[in-house]
Amino acid sequence: MLILEDFSVWAALWVVTTNDTLYIDWAVINNGGVATGSSFQVTLSVDGVLKNTWTPSALNANTSLPIIDYSINSLTLGSHTLLLSVDPTNAVSESNESDNYYSKTIVVTDPSASSVIPIILTAAGLNNSFFTSEMTLTNRGTTPATITYTYSSAFGGGGGSASDSLGAGEQKIVPDAVTYLISLGLPIPTSGKRGGTLAVDFSGSSDVGIMVRTTTAVSGGRAGLAYPSVSSQEGFTEPVYLAGLRQNALDRSNVAFQNLGRTAADGNITLRTTIFSGDPAAPGQKILADQILAPGGWFQHSGVLGNFTNGYVKVERVSGTAPFYAYGVINDQVNSDGSFVFPITESSLVGKTGQTLPVIVETAVFNSELTVTNFSVLSKTIDFSFVADGVQTTDKTATFKLTILPGEQKIIPEVVAFLRSAGVNGIGPLGPTYAGAVFATVASG
Repeated sequence: MLILEDFSVWAALWVVTTNDTLYIDWAVINNGGVATGSSFQVTLSVDGVLKNTWTPSALNANTSLPIIDYSINSLTLGSHTLLLSVDPTNAVSESNESDNYYSKTIVVTDPSASSVIPIILTAAGLNNSFFTSEMTLTNRGTTPATITYTYSSAFGGGGGSASDSLGAGEQKIVPDAVTYLISLGLPIPTSGKRGGTLAVDFSGSSDVGIMVRTTTAVSGGRAGLAYPSVSSQEGFTEPVYLAGLRQNALDRSNVAFQNLGRTAADGNITLRTTIFSGDPAAPGQKILADQILAPGGWFQHSGVLGNFTNGYVKVERVSGTAPFYAYGVINDQVNSDGSFVFPITESSLVGKTGQTLPVIVETAVFNSELTVTNFSVLSKTIDFSFVADGVQTTDKTATFKLTILPGEQKIIPEVVAFLRSAGVNGIGPLGPTYAGAVFATVASG
């Protein structure tokens, strides 16, 4: 049997711009017990047009053929369907001829297109907190950019559009985005609780980046959470998961989402939120009331877990055609410091057998928390390798396993201390700094 294995298109959220080259990696594996006995074809088509043909020699049993970094460029704007076919002429006799195809749709965008900031606000919160949104705009290009802002109020009123400019190579840090928009002439109330989504269009330069940091003053400084703008083409049409949520005396979790449509023609969408308990001792799930959002609309479920102390959330579009974005926030119950929780699509995990955390640490001041969530209906045993200079083994690697039940979510507050208490080889007494990457693998995707 010939099957496709590990076919990947290396483009974030399957979106590229007209200035980009698309790189494709895949492998073909013979899962049968005997060699194929003859050569066969592998073809790649784009929008039904043959792009390339490979003719590998016969494959021995349980061997694979990798094809790495095949590039496609000069793709036009819009959607394109990539189809990879193994043995399309059936030169090799197989017990199953139906698993030799893989297709994926990608979107090519204009590099001068728009992006959307999920939320900017100026508003009082719990425990005497007061949140404002700082916005940083960076023009990495060599030409000036004209920037047009379109604000859609979620609460507090106001709205409309205004423009500003950003010089070549300039970075502008706006301490309070709402006050800044008012200074540009947008009719937003000057007092009270105000917040909404902000669409940003830029022209002239094709290399402008936007980050927002929503903060509140705390003793000794400012705490908060940072998040990037999202292009409308990076929005979701498939369900997404938000993991690592918790509700207890120390933390509270919120989930928010937006309709990334820009005009009335994009239409309303209806989003459904399903909450899952991550505690196998107290399983359960709950579907919240559907939310209808107009283009640019925003909604937040505060304290989303309700009576669940450990859980995750699925957000899905049940009507409408416009893309959406969703995210989570974990707030400290005392000082309102926050962590931004990025969305995960199910398709991004299919077939994957490994993930990497860039860094976990243990120092005199900082500790890293590890969250592992199993969205599937099967138990998963995960092999972890923690690689850091502080690990006391010859290869500077500490290995451990975690078994995660179906639907379970494990939250390990101080992961290096957890490894120490479990007697993991290479983790010595508290004292030295640990800082390194964690590699996680499973036997199958």
